[in-house]
Amino acid sequence: MSTETGTAQSTSSLAWARRRASIHRIWSEFRRQRAGLVGLVVLCIAVLVAVLAPLLASSSGLDVTIATGKPIHAPYTDADGTTYLLGTDKQGRSILTLLIWGSRISLLVGFSASIVAMVIGTLIGIASGHFSGWVGGSLSRLTEWFLVIPFLPLALVLSTVLKDRLPQLVVLVVVIGVTSWAS
Repeated sequence: MSTETGTAQSTSSLAWARRRASIHRIWSEFRRQRAGLVGLVVLCIAVLVAVLAPLLASSSGLDVTIATGKPIHAPYTDADGTTYLLGTDKQGRSILTLLIWGSRISLLVGFSASIVAMVIGTLIGIASGHFSGWVGGSLSRLTEWFLVIPFLPLALVLSTVLKDRLPQLVVLVVVIGVTSWAS
């Protein structure tokens, strides 16, 4: 009984050692690609800004009724000491505040649409590879159809069909995910 437990533990530890070695190998290969590292740094900064948005900018700066800046103005500091580093929009709100708070929605839509596209593409790809005959062929033709159809008309049709049934943000995630899974 104890030898079986020892074998199971050694097999598990061997599997984890292989996983760690594989992760180390992937990371060392990734570190050699400067463009990949720059992209990772930019993504981490965007995620950090989105997570820390309540600490970086007050949500009251989003309200049009209490905007204190000059409408459509270049970067400046007004009389009460408020600095608008990126200027203001047509309602007098800080563009930097809008950018910080908008990053949350952008990342949410981007990551969610990527997950939707990945799930759809993985399921159809696995099913297409597994099944032969007319099922596999039909799934392959469906994938090819999604690859050649123009993105914009399909997105417009899908958003028109779904806009009354789902919230706007969900419609956006579904439209982007459904139209991009084939690639």
